[in-house]
Amino acid sequence: MMWFRKKGKRKDARFDPDEIFIDSINPSGFDEQQMEGVLEKPLSRTSLTLFRVILLAILLVFLGKSFSLQVINGEEYRTLAERNILRRVPIFADRGVIYDRNGAELAWNTKREGEDVSRRVYRGEAFGHLFGYVRYPQKDSKGKYWSFKTEGEYGVERLYDDTLAGENGSTIVEYDAEGNIVSSNLVSPVQHGKNITLTIDSRVQEVLYDTLRDYIEEHHFEGGGAAIMDVQNGDLLALVSYPSFDSNVMTNERSRAGTYLRNPQKPFFHRVVSGLYPPGSTVKPFIALAALNEHIISPQTTILSTGKIEVENPYNPSKPFIYRDWKRGGHGVTDVKKAIAESVNTFFYIVGGGYKSREGLGIRRIDEYLKQFHLGERTMFPLFTEKEGVIPSPEWKERTFHDSWRLGDTYISAIGQFGFLVSPLQLLRSYSLFANRQFFVSPRLTQPEPVKREVLTGVKREYIDVVREGMRDVVRKGTARNLLIDGVSIAAKTGTAQVGAHNEFYDSWIVGFLPYENPRYLFVLFLEKGKKAYGGAASAAFRDFLIRFQEEYPQLFTEYFAD
Repeated sequence: MMWFRKKGKRKDARFDPDEIFIDSINPSGFDEQQMEGVLEKPLSRTSLTLFRVILLAILLVFLGKSFSLQVINGEEYRTLAERNILRRVPIFADRGVIYDRNGAELAWNTKREGEDVSRRVYRGEAFGHLFGYVRYPQKDSKGKYWSFKTEGEYGVERLYDDTLAGENGSTIVEYDAEGNIVSSNLVSPVQHGKNITLTIDSRVQEVLYDTLRDYIEEHHFEGGGAAIMDVQNGDLLALVSYPSFDSNVMTNERSRAGTYLRNPQKPFFHRVVSGLYPPGSTVKPFIALAALNEHIISPQTTILSTGKIEVENPYNPSKPFIYRDWKRGGHGVTDVKKAIAESVNTFFYIVGGGYKSREGLGIRRIDEYLKQFHLGERTMFPLFTEKEGVIPSPEWKERTFHDSWRLGDTYISAIGQFGFLVSPLQLLRSYSLFANRQFFVSPRLTQPEPVKREVLTGVKREYIDVVREGMRDVVRKGTARNLLIDGVSIAAKTGTAQVGAHNEFYDSWIVGFLPYENPRYLFVLFLEKGKKAYGGAASAAFRDFLIRFQEEYPQLFTEYFAD
């Protein structure tokens, strides 16, 4: 039987009786044993209530336990936890001590009460460049170390950092709540740094530095440097550069370091090792030796010095090129020894470049010989930055000025100017040939270093001796007569070079050896950018050093420098 409905929306949607009866007789054949055809039934109220009770019980247990741990027994557990703090604590290695050749301490360590790291102490400003300075282990804002090594940052401290630094040790430390140590166990032992010994004599170093400083300040030079070296093994007895800095300030008072950085005289620049300067007349002994060896001159050859030479000007014959001597009127009849002693420019113009019918070395042979004598060549000294010098040549001029070489360039090069650049240390190494008569020796700073010698071949020793005699005459009757000191025989060569954009400054040199007959030490002293051409300024400064050292250390003066 079919039921009819009115069209339109029903207000009361209900199941028809047929639907109920049809479902009840299972016309689809569901397997009722497997629950097919059965509608899902919602959980009963009893089940939900039981589930909620279980969750609440778990939560209450958890909250109760937390309350017990944090509130009732919190202090007890916190104390127990703090009593079991374990930390790995570094044991900082002390740096090795730096000694001079006689065992005097130059850089050592001191530890203040309550400090973990030993502090570095240095002997004084005369050694600033040599020592350099260090940087200590660093802490963060919470007082925890984030760097653990005292590191060398300049000078010997940096060069020999691996030797001086050592290796930190460490311990595991247990602390109680009040920060007291309960127990500690060594994990790795500390290995303190190894000591090193320099070739420097601290007494010579200090007197030489003080003398150089006083002379520079009094005569208004911009700076300067000096070195004294053993002629046989290259041991540096002293190595100073002025201005310098105090290693104690750089290491322990960094806030004051700005005064050094703002100093226009560049106190961190080591003039003896890193500086390059025109050597002036200090190259003349090498030009003389080359000319003798090439038979351009003999020991008996004489040249008349009238104070100038004139060279024809191909562009304007009425205005010849004039190359003047430093002495107006000239030096008269001059042989090679007199030319060295009085530093006769015209003699070396002619010997170097030739004049009229007289043959000269020429720039090619000058270049070859000066390289053979190691002028301008790096000494490979390990401390500070060392640059290659410059020996003028046609190729150098073409690269630098895009211009061709002229005879006048050879003349000026033969007296150590026109782009000629060497360091004081390079010049000292080259002059070791004259002290030793046959071999060069390179400078060294620590005694374990090997001795570096190089024998000169192809140059007769008799010619070296002629040049040596000329250098002795520099002191006896030449440009360094202020070095005539009782009990000391010195052979030397002075040099003066005009520098500056308009040649408004003067550099002054003295280089040589002593005693003359049996040399023990070479020396070089250099004064940079004087405002006046002080005659023999460098030799006067070296004389001041010798006199002062003799007064302060008479016995040591005799041992080192006297005949």
